[in-house]
Amino acid sequence: MNIFQGMSIGESIAIGLEIIIGFIIVVGVAIIQSKMRKEEWEEENNSKKSD
Repeated sequence: MNIFQGMSIGESIAIGLEIIIGFIIVVGVAIIQSKMRKEEWEEENNSKKSD
């Protein structure tokens, strides 16, 4: 089963690029969120250690 069947090459490339860009955005957001959570976790643990 070919999802690009019946499409021109230009349409196939456009859809492929959209999928790739969407994936990059999702991964980028996940990385940013994980860094923010890590910083919050480190701040929380550092404040507990100083108590």
